[in-house]
Amino acid sequence: MFMDRKRLCVICGESKDEREMRSASATKVQNAILIACLSACGGLKKGADAKTVYDCCHVNRRFLCHTHYVLAAQYITAEMELNGKQFQHFEDPETSGSTAYVSVQDIPNLIVQFVNEFMIANNISGTATAKDVYHFMNVALRRYHATRLWPLEEEVSAVSLLTNSSNDITPYMDFTCITEPTSTSKLSRQGDPVSCKQFMGETNSTAAGPYICFNNDIPSHMEFDGETATCITSRRSLRDKMDCVICGVIHAPHGFRNSPTSKVENAIIMASLTAFGRYKPENVKVVYDSCNVFRKFMCHRHYAEAAQYIAIEMEMSGKPLSQFEGPRNPTCTAYVTEHGIPPRIVSLVNDFIIAMKANAIATEKDICQFMNSSIRRYYGTPLWPRKGSLRPSAKAQDNNIRYTSHVVGTSSGLSCPQDRARLSPVKITVGTPVHAVHVSAVPVSTNTQNNGVVSYTNSTGRIELNASSLLQNSSDTMPHPEYSGGVEQNETCDMADISPYMDSIGDTEPSATSKYYLVQGEMLMKLFRFCPECGCNLNQTRLSAVGTAAIVRYVCPRCSRRASSIKHWMCQHHFVKHNREKSFKGNVAACVAAITTGLRYVELQRWTKLLKMSLLRQAFFWKVFEWTKRTMIGVYQVQQDQWLKIVRLFYKKSEGLQLAMDTTSSCRCAGLAANTVFSDTRTKLILHSVSAHYSMTGEPCDRTDIKQFHQRLSRAGLSISSLITTSRNMLDKEVRAENGYVRYCHNQKELLRWLDSNLRKAARRLGCGSICLWVKHVKRHLKIAIDVGNRSGLDIPSFFNTCLMHVRGVHQWPMEEVTGMHERCAHPPLKSGQPEPQVLRGHAYESFRDVILDKSFQKSLKTASSSRGASLREMRNTFNRIYRRKRIHYPNSIHPLYTTMSIMYMNERRLAKLTDEVAAEAKRRRSNSRKTAFKRSSYTKWTDQILETDLKSRLKMLEMKWDEPSSQEALEMMKVDEEYEIDL
Repeated sequence: MFMDRKRLCVICGESKDEREMRSASATKVQNAILIACLSACGGLKKGADAKTVYDCCHVNRRFLCHTHYVLAAQYITAEMELNGKQFQHFEDPETSGSTAYVSVQDIPNLIVQFVNEFMIANNISGTATAKDVYHFMNVALRRYHATRLWPLEEEVSAVSLLTNSSNDITPYMDFTCITEPTSTSKLSRQGDPVSCKQFMGETNSTAAGPYICFNNDIPSHMEFDGETATCITSRRSLRDKMDCVICGVIHAPHGFRNSPTSKVENAIIMASLTAFGRYKPENVKVVYDSCNVFRKFMCHRHYAEAAQYIAIEMEMSGKPLSQFEGPRNPTCTAYVTEHGIPPRIVSLVNDFIIAMKANAIATEKDICQFMNSSIRRYYGTPLWPRKGSLRPSAKAQDNNIRYTSHVVGTSSGLSCPQDRARLSPVKITVGTPVHAVHVSAVPVSTNTQNNGVVSYTNSTGRIELNASSLLQNSSDTMPHPEYSGGVEQNETCDMADISPYMDSIGDTEPSATSKYYLVQGEMLMKLFRFCPECGCNLNQTRLSAVGTAAIVRYVCPRCSRRASSIKHWMCQHHFVKHNREKSFKGNVAACVAAITTGLRYVELQRWTKLLKMSLLRQAFFWKVFEWTKRTMIGVYQVQQDQWLKIVRLFYKKSEGLQLAMDTTSSCRCAGLAANTVFSDTRTKLILHSVSAHYSMTGEPCDRTDIKQFHQRLSRAGLSISSLITTSRNMLDKEVRAENGYVRYCHNQKELLRWLDSNLRKAARRLGCGSICLWVKHVKRHLKIAIDVGNRSGLDIPSFFNTCLMHVRGVHQWPMEEVTGMHERCAHPPLKSGQPEPQVLRGHAYESFRDVILDKSFQKSLKTASSSRGASLREMRNTFNRIYRRKRIHYPNSIHPLYTTMSIMYMNERRLAKLTDEVAAEAKRRRSNSRKTAFKRSSYTKWTDQILETDLKSRLKMLEMKWDEPSSQEALEMMKVDEEYEIDL
């Protein structure tokens, strides 16, 4: 019963089996594309309302014939052909059926515009895009192409010419979607749909009530109502106004097509037609600009002629069209590769672009794409007949000149003499009518000169113009910004035309010019066969090295006339522009980079010996070390100001800073010039460090240093709202004087450390060993209590004291003072049989209770905080790993320098990580509401600032004529390095 069900098509009304039909799409845009294309090509019944048909398809999901989808897809295919687009085919040996597909770029904009106008006219919400039409086409191709509904041999083509001479209608002129009625049949308003032939132009359709009519050639015997007849008459008048922008023909014998949208493709067509003598417009530049902007109409014949001219030039260069046989093409098909394009054709097109003042560059790839597209469309048709078109040419004696003896089919109107002939290019001046210049294929004669070089002259005795002089710029023509065609070319020149390849090299990036490169001396001397200034041959050169800099001394016979006899070339600039300064900037930069990264001179020396690289002297290295140590204080202060600006970005305008202080008196931090650091809890940046030599002697820390830090915050407009510390007595007076009220918090890490130490100390008592089983659980419970208390504002001590009930095995109890408002454990009900640590009773519970209810511990819990800043332990690891490796015993005066560099190194790594975190969070939220607080490009690295500060200080020393001798500290450092070298 189900297989025999009949359905009515909502468009044609025909009753068919359900298997031969399909339901309408559930998408508004897809249904709009279908109905709009059917109305444009006459696929709807006469008198049918497009809006009614659309509502039946979209709202009620009625059934449709498959032929309607095929007809709509074929209409879009015809429009693609008119715009120079075709199907593409993928190769898959396991695929059966159609392999055709289209891309989004193949969809004409006219189709998208027409569908949107259809939706607006019929009050359909939504907007159609090229992607929607692309989806509609690929579904239709995948389902119907290469089937009986859309066979391969009946593909719609807007440019394939019919070989039957009896048929007066060619696809160049019209595209017939529905069979045209015979002269004896007379259609009535209730009859079959009339034929609708779309004219190839930039206009789409005109709505006439419910019926959409195109520019048609309607027989006179057909009857229409007044509104439809008016539409047809207006379309006929519009067709009569269309003419070719090249030749001015109104009714082209083979139809029109739109001009390309590419400036390069338009230049290829017009330059080729001009050189071939087929292009005679009134004004070259006006026509070229109008084609680029308004997409004028052109005859198909002009496209074929331009392609044939390029094919003739290829034939003359000894590179004819290649042929291949494909599985879908039983006959040979021609094609062109980029290597077959002659360089003079590229120069011809580029000269035309220069004269037109167009910002474009033509390459072999562009001409290859134009040729392959023209071959697919026109080769083997009356416009470009396959028979007798291009044959291989005879090889000439001169390798640079190729002759041809081919004959172009008479149907194309192009012919060349059988004897030796070459096409003489034409010189065009912008604004001059091209038809005033006679262009033809003129036989040329050869004259052999005494030196054996063959020169060519035409019949008038004048030297023949080359391809690069096809277009001559007028006085008001601006030079092309990228392409330069001013190099003279002749037939005997062995130099290749490199102009099309200059753009592919590109420009040097600024970052590449600021880097230093390892250059071998032998390769460097190959560059000094000629003078770098005048290009004269050099007979004597000498290479020497000053540190990492290479210096070449040479004598130029030409440059020595106006300057000193011996010239110098240096691979680096001087560090300072001063008469007394002889050091090079690269040498100073190498020293600063080694110092800031903790690289010892002896290690640098071993590396350069293995590489056989020139190295700077040890005395110079320690001289730069003294400069760096002196300038480090100023660089550190500048960096502190930048860190404060970055921290301010993470707080609201009136919000105070949340700082953390980490301090220690452990001997593990020996060598560090600071045992207390202040950092921000949100960015983890170290903002200040306190000197350590006071606390090591048992005396209190330097209060002056802390006071200066708070004064710097006040000058920057910042205040402290909370401070996580373990030394409140040391800071209370200074902070209160500068910032007023500050909320002090205890560090969670210190509380966990105290709790672990005291619980394990209590477990060592007699009968209290079971406490060790609860240490891990109690520490985890403390972390949860502090975290929940900070987020929700609950009382942390009462929440944490619930562990006193849990260790006894009690999970619900009446209200008590130690647990406050909590009457049960926070964990979910325990499952039966779940393992649990041993319950504490008796003396063990009493010891556990004494530790938990310690007065100082309970008081610290009230102000406990889970936030933390930078760790002093991490700073110590950076100091020992980078700057104090292998426990080298440097003088104590060096430790402040290395401590400062450790802080700046840690903050630089934190800033890089912070940038990635902020960018990842913004990407996760998919919102621009929170942008990156800072960028790496806006942050000046401290290593670069050291080099700049060293430059300024060195220049000041030179201006003051003050040269300091090597200090005792530098001598001690050299001695330590010598001992370190012995250990290595």
